Amino acid sequence: MEKEILEHRLNINRRHFLSKLSLGIGGAALGSLLIPDLLG
Repeated sequence: MEKEILEHRLNINRRHFLSKLSLGIGGAALGSLLIPDLLG
């Protein structure tokens, strides 16, 4: 039972991390489109 709870929490953390990562990448991509000089 404890193992299932731990795996569930790991899945939530992984999903949260990936959503934050994709938001960051999407934000950088959008920023580079709006401000071409932003990334060099």
